[in-house]
Amino acid sequence: MANELKMSCARRTAGGSSVARRMRGQGDVPAVVYGHGKNINITLNLHDFTQLMKKMHSEHAVLTLDAEGEVVNVLIKEIQRHRATHNIQHVDFVVVDLDEIVTVSVPIITIGDADGVKNFGGIMEVTLREVQIQCKAGSIPDDITVDVTPLKLHEVLRVANLVIPEGVKVLDDPETPVVVISSSAAEDSAASEASGEATAEEPEVITARKKEEEAEPEAPKGKK
Repeated sequence: MANELKMSCARRTAGGSSVARRMRGQGDVPAVVYGHGKNINITLNLHDFTQLMKKMHSEHAVLTLDAEGEVVNVLIKEIQRHRATHNIQHVDFVVVDLDEIVTVSVPIITIGDADGVKNFGGIMEVTLREVQIQCKAGSIPDDITVDVTPLKLHEVLRVANLVIPEGVKVLDDPETPVVVISSSAAEDSAASEASGEATAEEPEVITARKKEEEAEPEAPKGKK
């Protein structure tokens, strides 16, 4: 939450690619804060920002930045990374009021051992890793936790089944699968082979019947 994710940063006036390269060489990252009438160029200490991100469950948490005495609540709008090294090159922050409604994505965390996996040898597949929500900026949950313990073999947990905090609206389709408990690959293969064998037997019976019909002698014709 915002009161746990705080960071101090320095204001900057100089810009340009050469200045940015020099900053990165010194272990800093250029950034900008905008929105709600503000447009502030700042400098972040890369180590401090990386450590702050480790505390975040997602990049869509509210941060509190102290820009040399001017304190603002922000969301990360964009993190630009180097194509080859993936090192952070620039960060865009957007100012938010803690009471304004924002649209963000938060991660889905699964806990527990599904009954269908633990007791019946099934396989659990998580098909949705995050969910899009709307809520007040100051009430963004760290994540949406799902207890998969009750899920039995062949059961599907959908978005509609998620336990959502009060004041949070989910924007994803309620029918979207989140967790699926399916049979093991071995069982599916055995079932497929059995089905194939049964299918292969059918044409033999039909062929045999056809040959028997063809072999029937014609009825004798009446004598003249």
